[in-house]
Amino acid sequence: MGTEVQKHILLLPVHMWGHARAMALLAGRMVRMRPVVVTLCIADKLWDRTMAEIKSDFSPEEADYLGHIHMLRLWQGDDHVDPAGIRDHFLEIWSNLCAGMSASYQAVDGSTGLVDLKAAPLHAVQGVALEVTEVLHKQRTDPRRPLNLHLYLWVPVFTDLLVTLFRTNPVPIVKAFQDQQNISWEDACFAVFSTKHGHVIESPWLPPMYDYGFEPQGFTFPKEFLSRIVVRTVDSLHWADGLITLDALDYHPEGSRAFKEYMSELGRECHYAGPLISASHSVPPETDAQGAAESMAFMERQLRECGERSVVYVSFGSLLWPQDPKKLATALDFLIEQQIPFIMPRPSPVAKLSEDVLQRLTNNSAVYLGDWLPQQALLDHLAMGWCITHGGHNTVLECIHAGTPMIFWPITVDQVLNAVHLTYNVNMAYELIEVRTGVGAGPIYRTGKAPVGTLDAVRDELREVLARAIGEDGERKRQQMLGLRRTLAAAWTEDGAARREVGHFLDHVLALPTSSLFPI
Repeated sequence: MGTEVQKHILLLPVHMWGHARAMALLAGRMVRMRPVVVTLCIADKLWDRTMAEIKSDFSPEEADYLGHIHMLRLWQGDDHVDPAGIRDHFLEIWSNLCAGMSASYQAVDGSTGLVDLKAAPLHAVQGVALEVTEVLHKQRTDPRRPLNLHLYLWVPVFTDLLVTLFRTNPVPIVKAFQDQQNISWEDACFAVFSTKHGHVIESPWLPPMYDYGFEPQGFTFPKEFLSRIVVRTVDSLHWADGLITLDALDYHPEGSRAFKEYMSELGRECHYAGPLISASHSVPPETDAQGAAESMAFMERQLRECGERSVVYVSFGSLLWPQDPKKLATALDFLIEQQIPFIMPRPSPVAKLSEDVLQRLTNNSAVYLGDWLPQQALLDHLAMGWCITHGGHNTVLECIHAGTPMIFWPITVDQVLNAVHLTYNVNMAYELIEVRTGVGAGPIYRTGKAPVGTLDAVRDELREVLARAIGEDGERKRQQMLGLRRTLAAAWTEDGAARREVGHFLDHVLALPTSSLFPI
């Protein structure tokens, strides 16, 4: 490894752990692959967890590389959905850097220093916050003093979502509706995106779906967030020089090819960096080492008392939980009644479970609730059987990596596409249908049937799915998934798909001329 760092890359995820975790691992892979330094901007509440995640991916022999990952601490604000806090703090630091000032960083090896764009100009910026991308794009196209800056977009989802729902820019559609109805931009965005007409949406290499099928829980983003960010997603594809995604090229090869073709039509390259999963899972976050140890002790006890593959992991993440708390409570009560041990994160406020339900969970020795759980270590454990999940792409890829098959309870974004792909396309999972609610509870295009939607129906479906999961049908699905696991496990080998894709991105960065951020 050379000692001279030739290029400087800035990475900016938002304040959601799934987004930040994968990007943190990508930072580590980058500094090991090429002579670059990476400055990683991280929300304050994720700081310790991110440090530990990066370290867990490095062997002792690779420790020298940790000094090439510089972390900048950002304030994330109090809203667990809106990245406004991250946006404002980052842009404040960015403005100071562009004005010739510096900002303090701490490297992952514990050393400290200053980010100084005069001494180490940036050659690539990669971010997920749309509003930050817009500001940087305007700066680099300012005719008075353009920035010498290459801008890449971080895509933390299953890329089938973008080629399916955002191939047509919704902004002109919303603008026309706004003019027609003489209403505000916010109201027009909310009306267009929250109203479902039963239109059939065609997806590359996926079955057709009704528009409401993309929101099986009837979820709607807050009006102001929807109008500010979600509606303008396509704009960010045009502002960026290219994309890097945590998706895996071989997860849905036909869909990946379709997305690459779509981006090529826009004159943009897309690099598939996934799966981004730590090589080791023995380093828990310093903030909750006791909780991590307790959860693993729970798994050991279940292994002794109930045997291998006996535990169900219930994972809805920190942001998106089922919209009907009664259906969630019914499902959890059924697991307790059937004496099926399960482990899950302590429900966030958006879950809206009653104190009575929470008390039943807390008082049951076959249930473990944790404020933070070492997800990959749990999935890898011999006691882990199945994962009931919303289907966020990070969790999906981690489950495949661990060989833990999934039962989907999708809510929004790319989750329903993951459910359809793994259940319908490749027969590796189950999807719960009776848990659908609100606008999402209409007939399903591929079956023609609508869910009954009662609590009894939820209970009956879960009973049937779990019976199949522990039988021959479930074993067939598990074996199917293990084949995909073997394919994805090669992604970061010497000539693997992810290593090649990230290598192409880094070689492009290395080929950029070395110059100051601002032209002379």
